[in-house]
Amino acid sequence: MTFRSPPATLTKGSRAIASSVINVYDGLLLWDLSRSDKPSEIRPGLATSHEIDHDDHQRWIAHLRRGVKWHDGCDFKADDVV
Repeated sequence: MTFRSPPATLTKGSRAIASSVINVYDGLLLWDLSRSDKPSEIRPGLATSHEIDHDDHQRWIAHLRRGVKWHDGCDFKADDVV
């Protein structure tokens, strides 16, 4: 389920739905927005680390966390996010 655009008016219920939908999945990398006095940092999510390709700086290489399973028990693989 995704939202194409937020509701025109946010009621108590629609705010709860929006915040729960946002947290339905985990990202490969996460932004640390915990501090407003310094720039955001990238921290691990489903990827344990990342690097920028030395030959193509627009290409990021993510190293996937091992042992992650989907809800049906299948392993989480690179093909799942490409």
